[in-house]
Amino acid sequence: MIAFDTNLLVRHLTQDDPAQAAKVARVLADAADRAELVLLTDIVLCETAWVLTRFYEVKRVDLLKALERVLADAQFAFQNRSEVDAALHASRAGKGHFADYLIAALAISAGCRTTYTFEKGLAASAGFTRL
Repeated sequence: MIAFDTNLLVRHLTQDDPAQAAKVARVLADAADRAELVLLTDIVLCETAWVLTRFYEVKRVDLLKALERVLADAQFAFQNRSEVDAALHASRAGKGHFADYLIAALAISAGCRTTYTFEKGLAASAGFTRL
């Protein structure tokens, strides 16, 4: 198994730098030839979501579709797949950011009864308690 940093996943999704995107495609092809998975850690997924919305101005619905495509790609492995799935599901229904929901999903998985937050948009979301 190998792992990708945020910038490789962003290049893969946006194809905004042809030279770098081609390098990413070569790494993916080489990994596929070796039947090797590419790990996307939780932090890489959160950073990717932040970069795409903040700097690329990707709309929420398009971000969620991009994350769904990544999750559906058999070449990628995930640090906490079920929690990422839960965060994506919560993101579709809620007002918070993907990273917020992943924080809550990871906390629940670790045995926490709630995640405290100051975020108003998360007040009605399962797994959060607003202060």
